Amino acid sequence: MNISFTHKILYGFLLVAGISVLGEVAMTVMSGRLHIATEAILDLQRVDYDLKTMEQDIRLEENLVRRYAGETDTALLPRLRFLADAFSKKMTDLRAQSIWADGEVRAGLNRLMQEHEIFLERFQKGVFQSRFFAEEYFKLDLEARQIALADGFAGLHLLLRQRVAGKMVVLTETMRLMNRIAVLFLILTLATAFLLAIIITRSILTPFRRLLFATRQIGSGDFESPVEIEGADEEIRELLEGFEQMALKLKRYRDNLIQTERLNAVSSIATSVSHEVNNPLMIITGTAEYVKSVKAFSDPDLKEKMETILAEGTRISDIIHKLARIQRIIVEDYTLTESAQMGEGKLIDINSSIKADKP
Repeated sequence: MNISFTHKILYGFLLVAGISVLGEVAMTVMSGRLHIATEAILDLQRVDYDLKTMEQDIRLEENLVRRYAGETDTALLPRLRFLADAFSKKMTDLRAQSIWADGEVRAGLNRLMQEHEIFLERFQKGVFQSRFFAEEYFKLDLEARQIALADGFAGLHLLLRQRVAGKMVVLTETMRLMNRIAVLFLILTLATAFLLAIIITRSILTPFRRLLFATRQIGSGDFESPVEIEGADEEIRELLEGFEQMALKLKRYRDNLIQTERLNAVSSIATSVSHEVNNPLMIITGTAEYVKSVKAFSDPDLKEKMETILAEGTRISDIIHKLARIQRIIVEDYTLTESAQMGEGKLIDINSSIKADKP
């Protein structure tokens, strides 16, 4: 089945459009994967932000712990002062009673004072130890928390790096795949366009090469070489058929022109012969008639020769009349204008025309 040139171009555009649609679908799929990878990276950034927030919270907690430890120390001092004031008041009372107390009371008071001093010393030592233990406790707790926090942050950063590295590997592979698909799509598009260009060029140039070859053949005088029409499109087929018809008409026109030139030459010769021969012939025949009719020339041989001259003159006169009729037939029955308009000439049978023209 022959496909027209227009249909070939339409099918080519449809093929290119289909390949473009497939490329768009592939690019859409790759864009979806890239979007997923981008969302994963955003999730990792949010996790990093949460870790930073946790670090700030832990630092705030450390500050609160330190502040709490300081407040605890300042709260112990009023209590110690209250106890010291109580003992001082008691000592004042004991001193008031020492006026009327005896030595035992004084001895007891001295023991009480010693005990009070020992108590104060032990109490201050206990306060110092409690403060030292509190500071060591909070220090150890803070160091433990810092160590745990550092270990946690190290683990989280390691996990984050591993997840980011994994996502980056996936993203890199996705980008490589997208680049490969884009290159493959470009190569496929170029190959398709190249094949379509070759097919369309051959379908167009081959008939035109045939037409050019036929034109050169006609230019060299060969009007009978056929133009190959098989395998051409509908539009090119019509062009080649029209060119072949034109070549046939040119051949007929050339043949008619050659015949016309020949007939014109014959007509010119007939006119020249009729004019150049008829006048001397009339003189010759007239002289022969005169010699034959004069009685002084009674020689039989002479009369016979005169009759021969008259007979030959009559035959020549008939030939001249035939040439004149040929000229008239050429002028009246065959014209170049008519043959050019009709595209075909009239072949003249001169003998039959001469016989039909006899009176």
